[in-house]
Amino acid sequence: MNLALLHIGIDDTDSKEGMCTTYVGAVAIDSLKSQGVKLEGYPKLIRLNPNWKLKTRGNCAIVFTTKVQKHQIPVVKETVLRTVEELAELHIKTTNPGVVFYEGERIPIKLRKFSKKVVQDITTI
Repeated sequence: MNLALLHIGIDDTDSKEGMCTTYVGAVAIDSLKSQGVKLEGYPKLIRLNPNWKLKTRGNCAIVFTTKVQKHQIPVVKETVLRTVEELAELHIKTTNPGVVFYEGERIPIKLRKFSKKVVQDITTI
């Protein structure tokens, strides 16, 4: 088998008026599981900088890792993107969802440093 670890991060799908990024992640995970995709470990809730003036109710991102056959990666990506598109508060001007996919065993140092920065600081992409 040609297995790969695919790390998936989701952020900013909610607004002060509704939705929840954690819920969006849970729906994506349920959709993937129904397709036979296995999670590697537990999902992680990432608390972001609480001082951000536009923060939403929870102000967090969610990250989870899947173990899939390489040929499944496009289907996994499509499922996650479709879930975010269907559930995110896109009609709210300040909602700007982000979805990140990273394939590999280890997260590179550069990405780890960026993750630390967004938890502690105000960051734009």
